[in-house]
Parts: sequence; structure tokens; C-alpha cells
Amino acid sequence: MLDDEPGAVFLVKRTLSEFDVSGFTTSDEFLNALDTGFDCILLDVQLDEMSGYEICRQLRAQRQTENIPVIFISGDTTLSGRIAGYEAGGDDFITKPFDINELQAKVRRILAQQGYRRELISTVEESRQAAFEAMTHSAEQGEIVRFMEQISFCNSQASLADALLTLLSGFGLKAVVAFWPNTEDVSDKAAYFALNSAVSELEIELLLSAQHERRIMEFGRRMIVNYPNASLLIKNIPDQDVSRYGRIKDHLCVLLSATEARVRMMKTEAKVKLQQVLLLTVTDVRAALAHIRDSQAEQIRSAADMRQDMVIDLQDQLLLLNLNASQEGGLFELIERYVAQIDDSYREALRWSDALQPIVKTLEDIVQRRMS
Repeated sequence: MLDDEPGAVFLVKRTLSEFDVSGFTTSDEFLNALDTGFDCILLDVQLDEMSGYEICRQLRAQRQTENIPVIFISGDTTLSGRIAGYEAGGDDFITKPFDINELQAKVRRILAQQGYRRELISTVEESRQAAFEAMTHSAEQGEIVRFMEQISFCNSQASLADALLTLLSGFGLKAVVAFWPNTEDVSDKAAYFALNSAVSELEIELLLSAQHERRIMEFGRRMIVNYPNASLLIKNIPDQDVSRYGRIKDHLCVLLSATEARVRMMKTEAKVKLQQVLLLTVTDVRAALAHIRDSQAEQIRSAADMRQDMVIDLQDQLLLLNLNASQEGGLFELIERYVAQIDDSYREALRWSDALQPIVKTLEDIVQRRMS
């Protein structure tokens, strides 16, 4: 957190006490501390030495800080201010005075996204490392390298299966690939793919029966390679050619390991997208409830003003009706009773709005726990 007002730094550190927050009041202190590594940076826009926008541009220009999320905190509520923050490379924008819940929610979301980003990068590196360690300079391994590059662009099981089966066909292998569902998602189903042919019921039964068996199962000229998210059935293993058989066997493990990594990556990406949608939905609901509450409070104030105006007008009009004191009192009592009932209706609506706040907080907590 960088803000030249010590009070603002103290407030943010207290608001984000669940995190390890470092606070700085000068640009030099902040820039010198970047080597310690940060997961998220909060930048005040209006600084004495240089603007937060300029500091953000410096961060984006350096390799070690180019991917650290930056949240601007500013008293500027104009659209041009937000655009300037975006152009400088900021990831989010909070206006002063900020809402504590909003700041906490945005920081949690940014940190969760960083965690998933690291997981994706780690998964990619693991799959690439596993692949390149097993490769030599043969023509088949060159095809495998191209396959590794190709599957990084696959965003569906069908496209991933097509890439794998096409490569295996080039090796002279007939194959069936199965993708297994998430165990926690009952709506997710297994999917089976073959190249230029339908997958038979027997092949499905073989893959299902062998799913939780050994990593590699061989029977006759057939072989099944199992991973948690994907399995591969080869129908014509070249078991008579010992040299090619060993090479193909090694290739299959590498290929399915990379396929497994890509499947896990796609599931993680889908989970991140879903959780981002859920968080945004909860934020929208919270904002809508706040708007309703403000509107209801304004209606109560407006009703009170209208009541006073009505009493003044009635007093003027009653002079013309020539009512006695008892009749005037009865009329005012009747009006007051109905106005009180209207006020009670508005206050009941406020209580209803307040009753929904714990529900929204619970939903937000559930989404945050799923992201952590």
C-alpha cells in the first residue's frame, strides 16, 4: 500500500488485517521494497512526488513487476480518472471514501485470481517439463513437440481429442480417448472420442472397467493408459516390433500426461470463470440492496416533508370549512393515523432489506471459500 497520508495507510492496513500488508508513505520506500515480492499493490493516485499512474507505468515496464495486480485508490470519481488508471495498467479502481466491504472483496478476488494464475502457469510448466525430458530428436518426437504447442490452444474436449487422435493416427495407431467427469459435479458426464468412427459399447465398457486400474494395462494388441482425468485405448499396439513398441509406449505416456495437464487446466479455467461470475453477481446484489435501502430512506424523508406540507395546507383549508375544534381534531387524528401506517410500511421494507444482508454475506463467504 502506497499513500503519502499515514492515516490512510493505517486505515487500509487495519481494514485488510487478515492479510500481510506493507504500508509506504514515499515512492522511494515503495520502489525499493519491490524486490521483496508483492501479490497485490494498492496505489493512491494523488501523491506528492509522482502520480500513482506514473508508478504503475513503471511497474508494468519491469519484468519482475509487470504481472502484479494494481488497485488504484483515488478521490477522483470521474470517468476520465478511471480511463487514466486503465491506460496506466491498473487492474481495478476504488474511490475515496471507500467502502470497507468493497475493498476487502476486491482484494480477496484479486488474490484468488493470482493464485489460480500461478496454478495455471505451474501446470503448464509441469506438462512441458514432463514432455521435453522424455523427448529425443526422432521424427515422432518432433510431432509430439508440435502437439504440445497445438493443445495450448484447445479449449474443448472435442478439439483436444481431435489433436491427440490425429497425431496417433499419424503414428499408425487406432485409438479411443475418454475424458472423465469431475467427481464433485454430478452434472458432468464422461465423454468418448474416436477418429472417423463411432466409439463402440464394448470400447466404452473396457475403458470404464479399467479406469481405476493400473496406469498402463496391456492385453493382446491393445493397451489402456490411465490418468485421473483422461484414459486412452490403443487398438493396434505394434507388439511384434520391440524397438518401436518401446518407443510408442513411452510416447503414449508423454502424450496422455500432456493431455491430462490440459484437461485439468481447462477445468481450472472454467472454475475461475464461474467463480468470477458468482463474485460479480454477489457484488451486484449487494449494490442493488444498498440502492433499494437508500431509495426507501429517501421515500421516508419525502413522506415526512409531505406530511408537514399537508398539515399546513389543511390548516388553511379548515378555516374555510368552519369546523369546530373537536371536528378538526378528529380529522387530524385520522390523517395522522394513515400517515403513520404509510411510515410503518416504509420501515418494514427497510427491515426486509436489512434481513437480506446476512444472506448476501453468506453467499459471498461461500464463493470466497471455493476460490481459496
